[in-house]
Amino acid sequence: MIRVRPEKPVKVKKPAKAAKPNSPAPADDDPTTAPVASEEIDTRTDINFKNIFLPTLFDYLGSTENPFIIPPATLAKKQQDTWALTYPPASHVTIRPKSPLFNIIKQKTHDWKSAIGKTTMTLLHEFWMVDGNIKAGIFKEEFRTPLDRATHVQWALGDEQCVPFGWRDPETLEGPFCSEIVLKTLAHHLEATTASATDHGVPRGALALSTAAVQRALTAWKTGVWAQPTHFSKAYWGELTGEYAEDVAELDDGQWADIIKGARVFCKAKGGVSGQAEAGKKKRRARIVAVPKK
Repeated sequence: MIRVRPEKPVKVKKPAKAAKPNSPAPADDDPTTAPVASEEIDTRTDINFKNIFLPTLFDYLGSTENPFIIPPATLAKKQQDTWALTYPPASHVTIRPKSPLFNIIKQKTHDWKSAIGKTTMTLLHEFWMVDGNIKAGIFKEEFRTPLDRATHVQWALGDEQCVPFGWRDPETLEGPFCSEIVLKTLAHHLEATTASATDHGVPRGALALSTAAVQRALTAWKTGVWAQPTHFSKAYWGELTGEYAEDVAELDDGQWADIIKGARVFCKAKGGVSGQAEAGKKKRRARIVAVPKK
């Protein structure tokens, strides 16, 4: 994972303000008509970078098939396009792979994915606790012992026929990708992209990413005692996210409407998960969209 942490923030010069229409052209030797000194964009403090550029870029990432697998050239072009939306005109900035600005922005995309993983880990921890109170550290009666929790995780993992974590109702296989913890994780992404300057479509990549994050969270509790999970990165979770993306691709418009509506309910919600907890990593997994054959 690339982590660019320069001693000073990256600053990009804004273009000088254009002359007003019908104003006389300035004389080359007239200091009173020289362009106003260019301002600078500080990527660590600029409001538009935080409130427009990043939400718009995250919205794009969430719309891709698999946010873990985006070629550098594609990411650089999208950074450039998003910069143009945020700071028009953007001809004064060229973003290329491995350039300082590219690396700073790429780190922000890593942070976005990491935040999804951390959110899911917190949600699952709250799920185990009385009133979702992690600080109090009191487990619910049904999850009082490590064996209780491990048993629940094993149930959530399911088998090759059904993975309960993927459904609103695992008994009837109703509501694909609508378990509460998946919807709450997706809600984190929807909140992060509310201010996007454009609509990139349904968050298919964010949904696949959210589901993989939930599976990772359960994996950390598979013994009934939390253990440090592997990094939420392409190396460990990129392939599984791609597998979930295959299921996400089969969702129809009605199912998407159900998922988005369900996630938006939790956009401002706090507290743990009251539904199913989710699955651990397996060599094979059941489909989430297609009803398993008997």
